[in-house]
Amino acid sequence: MLPHIKDLVHNEVHPMKSSVPAISNVSWTSMFTGTNPGTHGIYGFTDFIPNSYTVCFPNRYAIKANPYWYNGHEHLVVNMPGTYPPRPMNGALVSGFVSLDINKAVQPPSLLKDIIRYNYQVDVDVTKIQNSVNLFYKDLHTTLVNRTYLMKRILDKYPNWSTNTFIVTGTDRLLHYRWNQRFNEATKQYLSLVDESVHNVVSWCKDYDQLILLSDHGMTNIVKEVNLNLFLHQQGVFNIDTSQKNKRGGFNNVTRDTMMFSLAPGRIYLHTKDRFPRGHFHIPQDTIDYVKQQLMKLTYQGQPVVKRIYDKQEVYWGPQTHNAPNIVVVPNDGFLLSGTLTLSEPVFMNPPEHLQGMHTDEAFVFTKQGPTPLTIQEVYPCITN
Repeated sequence: MLPHIKDLVHNEVHPMKSSVPAISNVSWTSMFTGTNPGTHGIYGFTDFIPNSYTVCFPNRYAIKANPYWYNGHEHLVVNMPGTYPPRPMNGALVSGFVSLDINKAVQPPSLLKDIIRYNYQVDVDVTKIQNSVNLFYKDLHTTLVNRTYLMKRILDKYPNWSTNTFIVTGTDRLLHYRWNQRFNEATKQYLSLVDESVHNVVSWCKDYDQLILLSDHGMTNIVKEVNLNLFLHQQGVFNIDTSQKNKRGGFNNVTRDTMMFSLAPGRIYLHTKDRFPRGHFHIPQDTIDYVKQQLMKLTYQGQPVVKRIYDKQEVYWGPQTHNAPNIVVVPNDGFLLSGTLTLSEPVFMNPPEHLQGMHTDEAFVFTKQGPTPLTIQEVYPCITN
């Protein structure tokens, strides 16, 4: 543990499950609504537009449960993912990724002048690593420093806040792209900056304030990227029209005989009429069971790829469950489950250039006061009580 953070934490730091299986990449939605994805309606970074094959990035309009910052008190939130474009609130909110236009990512709009003043940017430009590792590290530093300055400015403008939430995403970007260099000097310098930033934000609060430190997922190295749609194709349940005459692209080219397909990470959707225009009225259960059995047998160099498979009713509940993936595949560490539609590649692919790390559902949490949450969803009452 880094020196400044160690000074803040006098009690035990606990392990925590970041989310229900296979959605650690959107677990913040469960945190800020206190609900299961079957209630808040977010199942991944991407999802299908209802009754279509078109994939979109879910934004604030897709969230079907109220976040804690709409309970009437004054709240400050900086860099919360999935909240673009924010609606008016009591306090201030700066949306995190994916925010398409910074001018629409801020509430109230009067904060825009501070955004400009501090050269605030929503996220690190990870494409810089393609040209220069040094530029990537520089962007990590600049993004965090400016975000911390903005947080201080917002705290000064809203001294009567009820909650203050500060999100650091650079650690995620760093470990996705520099996992194998996580102990080098440049990485340690950035982590020291994170330590200093967290220490500063906490020092701007009162000693009696509740303090919650947490990660929303863990990280590990990527052994192989796994082309699940090609695997499904090999089982005879997925096909896509790659002819020149069909230029719609993406899942719009899925053929009528397809029975199931996958979005990352490990979300398998049955191709049924109630969800997709060219879907089937029924997918035989023995076909579903066969695919599950074959997935559990899948190995790479003797290592099992799949840890566990869930049906949606095992992990999702609530009024939005009808939009959930039908099957959730949880991989063993090191196997990045892809939703690519490329059937010419092998099932086991090398990850994209520079990508080294992937999410796990292992996380941590520290609370200065009150009970210790066991899952990300249980953080919500610690914030609101």
